[in-house]
Amino acid sequence: MSTTTATTRGRDLIAPELFNRLTDDVTRDPHCPDRDTAERIVDQAVVFLVACALSDDPIGPSPLVDLGWHAFILRTADYRRFCNTVLGEFVDHVPNDTAPTIEQRTASAARTLDALHATGLQVDTGVWAQEMPCSSCSDTKTGGDGDGCHKGCHDSQAK
Repeated sequence: MSTTTATTRGRDLIAPELFNRLTDDVTRDPHCPDRDTAERIVDQAVVFLVACALSDDPIGPSPLVDLGWHAFILRTADYRRFCNTVLGEFVDHVPNDTAPTIEQRTASAARTLDALHATGLQVDTGVWAQEMPCSSCSDTKTGGDGDGCHKGCHDSQAK
């Protein structure tokens, strides 16, 4: 696992009980090999959401991190509370029917890594580099232009 030298983790921004529930949810996904990976996914989903709130550019999760974002969104009340209290704004997520080109994916990945590091939180680059199938989704930050993860997931808050 590769991380930056930051000491604060994404998981530190949510209650331990919520972190455990989200980890349990991700563990049940067939693409998640074990609990340790699920914990890393949830941690980085929180880091991603902080980056979404801070970034003026469209950014997108890796396919694994997208599992954590989806798990969090399904716990709507907790997600809304986190967005309002920690991020100061709600980060929408809306399905997208088109997959981005390899060029769009590459550009989005570079923007995303820059945004993640700008949060000052620990970045687990191993979770960001792993590929696996994810659902077809996007959000509305930039009009759902499909340049987030391989199927178009990205953050939604227009700045």
